[in-house]
Amino acid sequence: MINQYKRMDVFRCNYQSHSKFENKVSVFHVLQQKKCWPAGCIAFKWKCLLLDKGKTCIKGYHYVGKKCRGCRYYQDKKINYQPIIILPEDEIAQFWDDLAEFEDWLVENKGKELNIYGEICSVKPLFRKNINGSNETIRIGGYTLIFNTGFFGITPFEDFFYANISQERQRQLQFAAGDIVEFTGRFEVDHGRLVFRTLRKIEFVEKGTATPMEWSDVLIAKETASLFKNQPTQCLNCRYGVLIDVFESGFQQKIARRQLYCLKGIPDVQLCTEYVFENLKQLEKTTE
Repeated sequence: MINQYKRMDVFRCNYQSHSKFENKVSVFHVLQQKKCWPAGCIAFKWKCLLLDKGKTCIKGYHYVGKKCRGCRYYQDKKINYQPIIILPEDEIAQFWDDLAEFEDWLVENKGKELNIYGEICSVKPLFRKNINGSNETIRIGGYTLIFNTGFFGITPFEDFFYANISQERQRQLQFAAGDIVEFTGRFEVDHGRLVFRTLRKIEFVEKGTATPMEWSDVLIAKETASLFKNQPTQCLNCRYGVLIDVFESGFQQKIARRQLYCLKGIPDVQLCTEYVFENLKQLEKTTE
């Protein structure tokens, strides 16, 4: 079984903000979050007739925003965006069947305590970013254990899933990449991600050789991490790449999205050598 919600090979959408993902969008985003299939969604492109001609705004603004509504120089254009299915024709029916089976399994298991077995592929700090006007704060919520395969009871799961732990639990047990563990945890779905919380009955089947992440490492990463505008695949899979949940308060609502940070503080993905080194390591293993 895989996480059908996080598949990026099913839909494509030309909405402007999706360009950072090469216009590939997850099944969860289309079917659950935006619910824009098959009707699509409506967006508005704002325009100022003065600023477009290089003239000064009569109200002193430097960009077009919601406060411009009602101005005689303000225009907006309604645009309809509609996701398309990019799967081969002979795979579409199978996708809908697999999705229905996956969602039935979620309904049956959400909120329950499941027995989990798997090998940790990475341990990363759990950050949350809050934006309120011009104020931005990043809070630390502990750690996330990342698995890329495992077992939920006797059900094999061949995809990423996560387990959130506290600072104190990491200090006690020193989780690290390569550890093979068994535990029970409360199963939840968080924006399409499969997450386990309230871990109990933790047992190490095998301890890896990687160095555990310490709290001092997290504090340093919080201050030195760099924000990437795009979300390259190699960064998402990198041990230094962290997706942070962002909550923005404004206009009486909270807008949730995710931003990619590099814990190594590299300012541009083009300057990163980590991806090259990892490829060389993989090449060496295959030639041994």
